Amino acid sequence: IIIAIYVLYIDNYKSTEGTEEYIKEEVYKNSISIGIINFDTLNPLLTKNKDLQYILQLVYEPLIKISVDFDLESGLAKEWSKIDETTYLIKLDEDKFWQDGTKFTSRDVEFTITTLQNQWLNSIYYENVENIDEVIIIDEYTLKIVLNESTDFFEYKLVFPIIAKHQYDETLNEVSSM
Repeated sequence: IIIAIYVLYIDNYKSTEGTEEYIKEEVYKNSISIGIINFDTLNPLLTKNKDLQYILQLVYEPLIKISVDFDLESGLAKEWSKIDETTYLIKLDEDKFWQDGTKFTSRDVEFTITTLQNQWLNSIYYENVENIDEVIIIDEYTLKIVLNESTDFFEYKLVFPIIAKHQYDETLNEVSSM
């Protein structure tokens, strides 16, 4: 038995001899470089560049996302419901923050919708919000959207990027006065 153990040990030692141990070191970078043609702006509401819009979807989330099977999925909104033909109640995810640590609230959604409704902006998302008559803030994470007419599958129009009111309010006012 001792001889058998010795032979197995020697065979095992010989098979591992000469092999090198590789350690893969993970390197993380905090920046990314992307080449874009016809770069116009990083504001997702103002850009007309389709390629840039796809990239900005990685930065700015919509209220509701559409899956590859065309099902509605949570984005910044964790719940939504249709109260009647022209009224929707939206409950926002309370665990979302902007990159500067500021909490995401219903004021950001109201600001984004109001901004998109300004025709001077000429945003590609204008059609998504043109039938919104009123945005009523119920609390910090709940809002009601009232439409001026019944719109079939309105939830599918809530796929526009939401921007931070505290960051874009003054910037967009400057653009509108030009």
